[in-house]
Amino acid sequence: MKKTITTIILSLFTLCSFAQSETKITTYKNCFGRYNEYKKGYDFEEFHYAEIVFTFNEKFITVEDINHSLYRITESIPTRKTNTSETRSVKCLDENNRECVFAIMSFNDGTASIGIIYDEKMFVYVIKTKNIE
Repeated sequence: MKKTITTIILSLFTLCSFAQSETKITTYKNCFGRYNEYKKGYDFEEFHYAEIVFTFNEKFITVEDINHSLYRITESIPTRKTNTSETRSVKCLDENNRECVFAIMSFNDGTASIGIIYDEKMFVYVIKTKNIE
């Protein structure tokens, strides 16, 4: 299962760039965090449970959330690997034309999450690993 998830995540941005079909990822919980300059890290709120679907196609990422979020991919960012995770990221413009980084993080334990990072805030969505289409 872990290899399947990793393969899907690694292929995701390739699909966004080259494929004509859509790829959907479902998340089941999310949280919001603000950057704490003193701690040099994020202070996250409690998780909220909600099924939110992210749809990836060519140059756009759409989100079935309350805001009907839309991210236009503008630039790829090199993959970042650590001993515990791998992160694939792209720079985007959201529906309000604000710059952000959209990242998919896959962890060695088989879990994965989506992070949407603005200047001083981050939204994290935990991927429902059994229902990646």
